Amino acid sequence: MQLISVLLPFHKMANNDEIVLKKLSARIKHFRKLKGLTQAEVADRMGLEDGNYRKFENGGNPTYLTIIRFCQAIQVSIDEFFSHT
Repeated sequence: MQLISVLLPFHKMANNDEIVLKKLSARIKHFRKLKGLTQAEVADRMGLEDGNYRKFENGGNPTYLTIIRFCQAIQVSIDEFFSHT
């Protein structure tokens, strides 16, 4: 699946990159909390420093690879992560 087709629903909802990043950050935080994990636990599973992980929950710009690593770390599929349900 191409990145643009995955992110397209976010761009349909918002024309502004800042809003898209806020939505991504909210999804990351939502799924972490859903799994009952702390930021430090997720950072450790991803092999990141805590501060670097926190950036992603605070509006940072994760790469697609980072999102994949996040989903693997918390055992959520990419499809589920980008789902709007």
